[in-house]
Amino acid sequence: MAGEQEIAKLVVRLVTEVKDLKKGLSEASKEIKRVADEGTKGNKEFEQSISGIKASYLKLAAAAYATYQTIVKGLRWAELGAQAQAVEQSFNSLTRSMGIDGRTLINQMKQVSGVWVDETKVMIQAQRLLAEELSPEQIINITKASVVAAKMMGISVSDAFDQVSSAILTLQTRGIRQAFPMDVQQITEDYARSLGTVSKYLNEAGQRQALYNEVVRQAEEKQRLLGDAMVPGNYEKVQRLHSAFDQAKVSIHAPTRGATVKRNIPHSSFLVSIHAPTR
Repeated sequence: MAGEQEIAKLVVRLVTEVKDLKKGLSEASKEIKRVADEGTKGNKEFEQSISGIKASYLKLAAAAYATYQTIVKGLRWAELGAQAQAVEQSFNSLTRSMGIDGRTLINQMKQVSGVWVDETKVMIQAQRLLAEELSPEQIINITKASVVAAKMMGISVSDAFDQVSSAILTLQTRGIRQAFPMDVQQITEDYARSLGTVSKYLNEAGQRQALYNEVVRQAEEKQRLLGDAMVPGNYEKVQRLHSAFDQAKVSIHAPTRGATVKRNIPHSSFLVSIHAPTR
């Protein structure tokens, strides 16, 4: 009997201990799940915080880049304005010393070109031609020839004027052969003969005159042949708008003594009203 009682007590104790073990295991499982849930939540919060940091950084970087680009553009436009002022001062000094109305010359060049309003480039090329003793009337005729060359070569009037002017100044016609093919030696000899002399006695000014005469002659002939093709098309309209925008940038940012630059800028008055500096 005593043995049975001892066995019964042992069974009761084992059952109690098993219950306690199950309870402990259940509580341990709950604790593990709680820790796991908190870890998952923490990871999500961490990921969200990282995403937020990334987004904030990207916004900051984008704002910094936009600011940098604005500064660079402003400096570039300011440099254009400074260059334009320097070129204009130099051009005005030269034309005054030669007794030429520089403003009238530039306006006439822009008028006959039809698409050209970049005064800085006009002044640079006109100054080079004047320095080599070409007259204002000849420069106007070179501008007219450049309009024909632009049509013949499929380039802008601005580029054509650069090439035609350079050809006359350097006596090298390779760059304009597509528009005005010529034998420089032959036209020089013909021009010298018209003066009652020979080509070897012509100085550079005389050779330039011979080349100029041939360019103008061919331009007038080809203008008649082109006919309706000389009417400004979409490409010329784009040139006009593009050059007007460039001129607006120059005028807006040209250095002034406390005053806003006011110039007649066709097709771009809206740019001036938007971007004109305020005090």
